[in-house]
Amino acid sequence: MSEAEDIQKMHEAPLVVCLGTLPPNFEILVDKKFSVSTYQLTSKEQFINDLRSGRFENLFAIYAAWLAFGPLPGGLTKDIIEEFPKTTKIITVCSAGFGGVDLEALRSKGISFCNTPTVGAGDVADTVLHHVLEGFRRYSIFESELRNINHTIKTRSVIGDTYTNLRCATGALELNYNSDPIYQFGHVIGSHVNVISPKNRKVTIVGFGAIGKEVGKRLNAIGMKIQYIKRTKLTIEEESELGYDVEFCESVEKAVESRTHCIVLCLPGTPENKWIINKKIIDKMNGVILINVGRGSLVNEEDLLAGLRNGRISFAGLDVYATEPYVNEELISRRDVSLTPHIGSSTVDNFEATAEFCLNNIIKCYETGTVDNLQN
Repeated sequence: MSEAEDIQKMHEAPLVVCLGTLPPNFEILVDKKFSVSTYQLTSKEQFINDLRSGRFENLFAIYAAWLAFGPLPGGLTKDIIEEFPKTTKIITVCSAGFGGVDLEALRSKGISFCNTPTVGAGDVADTVLHHVLEGFRRYSIFESELRNINHTIKTRSVIGDTYTNLRCATGALELNYNSDPIYQFGHVIGSHVNVISPKNRKVTIVGFGAIGKEVGKRLNAIGMKIQYIKRTKLTIEEESELGYDVEFCESVEKAVESRTHCIVLCLPGTPENKWIINKKIIDKMNGVILINVGRGSLVNEEDLLAGLRNGRISFAGLDVYATEPYVNEELISRRDVSLTPHIGSSTVDNFEATAEFCLNNIIKCYETGTVDNLQN
């Protein structure tokens, strides 16, 4: 076959555009006779111009990986979608979300939008476990001071000294180095913060899908009592299949009224879920540990900070933020907050598994006209 025939055949083949870099095992697309290319999103205007130029002729699928359409102000909007060629049938993302995507416009254009919500559920649950343990045991305070002092007994004694203070108002840890503190077991931070066990404490998991159930499994394993919030209560059979005891709760407000010790947010960032944690809810709390691995929009961050300052919230563990990719400076400075940079599911295992899922979904769409995890 001549070079000219090769080029013609490439243009006739269904095109898969990978945003960013090529995914692991992209060769399975080539084996199925797809044409595969990469594309860097730089601006909305450039993307629209490239769509109009014919650069994406025979576009069948977009593999949007993890970053998806984040570089575009406003995300994947209707005016962009209208420029997609008629051959476009599927957009896949490796994440569990669908924020910043006009699902209705895609549906009207006949384009399926598919995410991968269950593949990394266990990895996200591991991240929750990290933040929950940090909230109860405050390991990072002891670790950072041990690195500073390099003496196990002195570390515990300085942190436990009655003149040491973890201030609610600022979240600052004020350590007393000026006296010779008495021996401390490591069970207190200053005179008013107790290091406590999560065992037999109640945790409320808000959003009890694949991730929420994995969270329940891990927190049950460390002895916590599991309460869950879901639109529809699980059947007796579904609850028994979990392998651990659970209690259904109708709302976050009722969970707070039941004196839950810890709340874990595992919800997507939909308009209905915006600021489900707000001043009204926080004002009813009494030293709750709050964990968010869902989306930053679930929590009103100014209300969260006010709750930390007045002690209504004793600790916050966050993997997602209201102003990502940036984080509120006060959250960064506070020692009653643990932070991770949106890495809830970030493992090599999940990176490869989600890519494989997305690529196979593209192939399935092409061969059968059906898809998995359709969101629109």
